[in-house]
Amino acid sequence: MPERVRIAVLQAADRRLGAAVAAAFATSFPERPLEVRLHDADAEFLDLIERLWRVLLTIEKSPHAVWTCASPEEAVQEAHAVLSLRGCSSGAEVPIPSPDEWVAWPKEEDLKFWPHQILRWVRADEHPRELLRRHSRTPMHAWIDAVVARASAQR
Repeated sequence: MPERVRIAVLQAADRRLGAAVAAAFATSFPERPLEVRLHDADAEFLDLIERLWRVLLTIEKSPHAVWTCASPEEAVQEAHAVLSLRGCSSGAEVPIPSPDEWVAWPKEEDLKFWPHQILRWVRADEHPRELLRRHSRTPMHAWIDAVVARASAQR
């Protein structure tokens, strides 16, 4: 198996973007598998988001690996790229697409219920079919492909 491309996702438990980013990564199949390290100061919601990542990766039969890190420093250590969800900046030379271009869900008024929806997906009470469909072709995929291409060129 080719060496994994390491990506750190900071503020991974962002209420608006966390699930969308997880779905985009789960439906992305670049030329090399990914190792995604998640970090957020909200440990409880981070645990829920990590569980969602694992469910989505399993459903999509993705070769990517994911885990949480105790500190942002640990998450970014040896990362090929860093994705910060609050403020949406990229620590790579590859600019991140604006979330306004590809995230239309959840709406602001639905955010207070969002953790409950994520829990329903994690517990398999509902299938995350719509989440995966909405994020199966987004500008985030082009960002992931560009990060992988850049990491491969640096080898």
